[in-house]
Amino acid sequence: MALRAARSRPPAPRRYTPASMPARSPAFSRRWPSLSCPVGAWIATVGRALSWASLVGLLTLGCGESSGSTPGLGTVADPAQIVTLGEHGRARDYDVLLVTLDTVRADHLGCYGYPHGTTPHIDDLARTGVTFSDVTAPAPLTLPSHATMMTGRSLPSHGVRNNGTFRLAAEQVTLAERLRDAGYMTGAFVGSFVLDGRYGLDQGFASYDDDTNPDGEPAESGLYHERNARHVTDVALKWLRRQADDARLFTWVHYFDAHRPFEAPASHRGRHPGRAYDAEIAFVDEQLGRLVEWLRSSGRLERTLVVVTADHGEGLGEHGEQSHSLFIYESTLHVPLVLSCPTLFDRDWVVDDRVAGLVDLAPTVLSLLGLPQEDAADGRPLLSSPPDPGRAIYIESMVPLLNYGWAPLTGLRRHGDKYIHAPDPEYYRLDERPLEQRNRWGGTADGGAALADALLARTGRWGEFDGSEEPLDPDVAAALAALGYVRSSYRSEGPLKNPRDMIGVWNAISQAEMISQRGDHAGALSSIRRVVQKDPLDGRAWHAMALIHRRAEQWPQAEQALLRSVELTPNVDAYVLLAQLQLQRGALDAFEGTVDTVRDLDPGNGEIEIAVGDRLALQGRFAEALCAFQRALASDPVRAGPMARQKIAAAEQRLR
Repeated sequence: MALRAARSRPPAPRRYTPASMPARSPAFSRRWPSLSCPVGAWIATVGRALSWASLVGLLTLGCGESSGSTPGLGTVADPAQIVTLGEHGRARDYDVLLVTLDTVRADHLGCYGYPHGTTPHIDDLARTGVTFSDVTAPAPLTLPSHATMMTGRSLPSHGVRNNGTFRLAAEQVTLAERLRDAGYMTGAFVGSFVLDGRYGLDQGFASYDDDTNPDGEPAESGLYHERNARHVTDVALKWLRRQADDARLFTWVHYFDAHRPFEAPASHRGRHPGRAYDAEIAFVDEQLGRLVEWLRSSGRLERTLVVVTADHGEGLGEHGEQSHSLFIYESTLHVPLVLSCPTLFDRDWVVDDRVAGLVDLAPTVLSLLGLPQEDAADGRPLLSSPPDPGRAIYIESMVPLLNYGWAPLTGLRRHGDKYIHAPDPEYYRLDERPLEQRNRWGGTADGGAALADALLARTGRWGEFDGSEEPLDPDVAAALAALGYVRSSYRSEGPLKNPRDMIGVWNAISQAEMISQRGDHAGALSSIRRVVQKDPLDGRAWHAMALIHRRAEQWPQAEQALLRSVELTPNVDAYVLLAQLQLQRGALDAFEGTVDTVRDLDPGNGEIEIAVGDRLALQGRFAEALCAFQRALASDPVRAGPMARQKIAAAEQRLR
């Protein structure tokens, strides 16, 4: 079906200036439209001339203002004049520039009403584009959300549930693969190790630039964690300039800067004093402007569909969550989505009568380019689908379960309400303020109960998630921790705890890990000791304390904390770390005992074989060490493979 918009006269362009923007409180908010004419009368009038099937296809993109409303879907002026925006193939053979902003809330962009001038370039794109006001991410995590964007599938369908320990399977078909097969040159330029090609998003890209160490300097963990937006833009422009003038291009650019820690250039901090998060967003917007200016100067802009969105938002203290990943509230799931091209959209259109999701991104792009949809897609083409009031998009965070041993959070998000399945269920009406503060769950036959039943039915079709992940090698764990993704191998006994009840612990552990990564180990230990004093039986906190002591090269203290952790929560990963600590301080008898424990618990564990090889190498027994490293590679290629290969090469060098 075609997307159609009703309007009575060519509207004046809406200006996104601080003077004309609606004032909004710093708290997360969204304005909701009211209808400017009786819908029933409009249906009766148009229905006399159209079949019901045709009527369903009239998607009303309103351009008139009404009291207390935002111009957009649901605001109807004159239905006699119809403008078609989104039919299948409207952008056939156009280039595509996909820009994904890490950790950017929709309500911090000017085109979503934010009054602080953070995003003039994105606002300019919105003036010749379609802005979707009600868009949800599937999860508050970078890799899972990007996997959904690229496949058009929900998290249980594509299988990527967390950062670092999941990989998009080769059988999943990505947007890049579809466009490559259609004759596009494909290039990706990512700003963070979280999207390293090893995690499967490189599928379909002829060039996948994930070098997060642009200066070639060694990083403490062996992995550089991120590169700023200027570096990402530089490499993207270098690739773009090399492409033939007649080549069709699909370019994906990922900016990580708005992720903690907030360290924007000084010039941007000066323009946004006291708003470090805004300064990061403004810096990213400036770099995006460089891309758009190149498109304009090269003559490509009028034939390029520019898509700007974000993978998730940021808590900023709402619900007690400073960052993201733990909860699935709107603060971390409501994201922007702008589709822009001056030859496709003649003005600023706003869609606000439906819920959309990042799951819809790939289907929407494919539809505009005139390419067939993937049969397995869970999303839908947004510009050629009628509003569906009953549509509910699946959301989740498995971080509480996978990283901390707490209860996972799942839910369904509709246009106007939301259900969160937790040990204490939550149901919210999204037109109430303050947002998501009044839990209306009653367990009766209301909207919440209906959504709960729908969620149960949907998850039943997918099957139960067993919590299994790929193992995480130490360097990857360190890199993720430096980005704020703290993990623990702790698993609770008995009923899983509600993440809402554990937010204080989560904040303290996360803060301690971030402080330690910046080199302030004393401050980090002070923070984590407060957790241990409050709950001496918290195995996660003891494990975090051990990691901080280890980073500070305080080997005896690290070992003591880890011994306490494994006493409370025995697990293989902790024992492997314990063996490494014992080897570092030369406690060889204790080391041998821990090696035996790991081999009993997890035969074929490659990490412990690497530790055995390290011991042999320290004794000068390089031939035996080489055998140990080769055993690690053969028995455990996923978890131990990268490190084992490095060790094998070093041992072979010593034996020459």
